[in-house]
Amino acid sequence: MKKVPVLMLFMSFVLVSCIPRYLIPNETDLATAKGHWAGTTTMELKQGYNIYIDQCTDCHRLKKLKKYTEEEWLKVMPKMGRKAHLDSTQYASVLHYILSKREDILAKKKK
Repeated sequence: MKKVPVLMLFMSFVLVSCIPRYLIPNETDLATAKGHWAGTTTMELKQGYNIYIDQCTDCHRLKKLKKYTEEEWLKVMPKMGRKAHLDSTQYASVLHYILSKREDILAKKKK
């Protein structure tokens, strides 16, 4: 009986450890997001990150944020938001997270 909870705990650790740390929102992402959406908070970006990691992977693998243009993200996100049953606040959090993190990744790549 005790083997099942231990196995579940181990699998959760493995899954979490597979997510690259660079995807976690940071101060640069917050500054980028505030440049586009003045009222953005750290909490909003973290919520967007958590939804991206937890809910988006219910249907598919994590997408490389830089692989798609901002326009492509803006085109696909309404459909994905509906499929994930996101409310307007959750949708905005995920979109702001994706677009600000994408911009940060691309800026670092140019350096």
